[in-house]
Amino acid sequence: MSLPAGLSLNAVTGVLSGTPTTAGSQNVTFTLTDSAQPPQSVTTTLPLNVLPTLTFTTSSLPARVQNTAWTSPLAVTGGVAPYTFSVSGFLPAGVSLDTAQGILAGPATQVGSTPLTFIVTDSGSPSQRATVALTQVNAGPLSQLPTPQPLGRQS
Repeated sequence: MSLPAGLSLNAVTGVLSGTPTTAGSQNVTFTLTDSAQPPQSVTTTLPLNVLPTLTFTTSSLPARVQNTAWTSPLAVTGGVAPYTFSVSGFLPAGVSLDTAQGILAGPATQVGSTPLTFIVTDSGSPSQRATVALTQVNAGPLSQLPTPQPLGRQS
């Protein structure tokens, strides 16, 4: 029997444990032998699926301009879709999070920087969970510079 790297089988208790180091699927054959004389054995082959670790790939949020429409997706890899997104704490006023799609949207109504912690949970069994800390920067409204006037001529 060959187990994925990082996993081991306790021959006495039959407990499969450890932390697999690579994702993938394979069939593993297990043989159980009793202690009777003569010993009896039973063999079975079971699928073993090691899922990729759920990870945020979004590492920053683009700056937003106050009262200007904006959207920004939160990207993840691994785990089992569909995912559920949430935020620890409060989003800036005017900003919302689509918990099924992981999309931030809406015009921020206040200026400033807001540290945010986003959480994603996959639908695997058991589920995986990942977090990322990002800062949302909301800049003030764009100001319009006065239109330059043509230079006058002196006589």
